[in-house]
Parts: sequence; structure tokens; C-alpha cells
Amino acid sequence: MNKKYIETFVAVFFLLIASAVTSFADSPKASPAPDRTRFATINLEKIIAATRNPADNRKIILRPTRPVFFSSKVKRLPEKRKIEYIYTALRVAGGLDPMPEVSHRMFVESKGGSIIPVYVEDMAARKISRNLRVDQVVQFYAYHVYNYSKGPAFLVVDYEGEAGR
Repeated sequence: MNKKYIETFVAVFFLLIASAVTSFADSPKASPAPDRTRFATINLEKIIAATRNPADNRKIILRPTRPVFFSSKVKRLPEKRKIEYIYTALRVAGGLDPMPEVSHRMFVESKGGSIIPVYVEDMAARKISRNLRVDQVVQFYAYHVYNYSKGPAFLVVDYEGEAGR
């Protein structure tokens, strides 16, 4: 292993350890409606292509949370899951206060046909489950939290588009 890789690994390791010992007394709270003017429009297919690296299945690149807006097709509606890693990543990355409540995951498809899982904030999950349907194309407001071998990790907090139910 080269020295730079080891230094990066050690830095990320200590950031994760530091976040694990921070106070967990701050329980997640419902996030307010997003300020839509802060969300930069991205090309989801290009972001997926730029971040996917199946050969490196252990590497996670934490990044400051970045508000993004993208169009995609709903492939699976939100499902309740045990989700803990997103809280660690959000604490390390910072940028969201109050901390959102996240216990759902769903799948979306880019225009190019790439399918990725996304985390979904609980209030957004209820709204999506009530109003959207599978294969409906909508625009999502999300935070780009980290990258890993399968692509980007997003936290969806809202959407724009007509109800499909």
C-alpha cells in the first residue's frame, strides 16, 4: 500500500472514531423544509459514472454535505430499514442542523438506466409513499453525503413533481 492511501485511511478512521464518541444524546429531529435556492442541479448519470468503482469495494469517501437537485425515476418506494451509518457520515460531514430523522431507503434510476439506493428522510418518505408510484419521474432534493464503490450516497429530503397515485 502506498503512503498516501494509508494516511487517508487513518484520517477517515479517526474521524469515524471521533464521531462515534460524540454525544448521542442529540436525538435526530425532523428537518425543516429545504431552502430550494441552495440546491444545485446535477446530472445524476454523470455523478454515478464518476463515483462508481466496483474494484474498490472498501473505500468510502466522506465529503461535506452538498445540497443537490436531480431528476430520476422511482424504482422502489421508501422502505423502513435499520439505518445507522448515515448518522455517522452526517456527523462527520456536517452541514445539517438539526439532524434529520432517517429510517427509510428507496431506489431511483437515472436517465441512463443506472439504479442506486438513496436514504430518505422520514417526513419525505411518508410524502413519497403517499403521492408517488414506481416508474414515475420526479425531481428530488437531496444531500450528497459520501461516495462509495457503488456510486454516490444521497439523502433525499423532498421532491417536485405531480402526484402519481
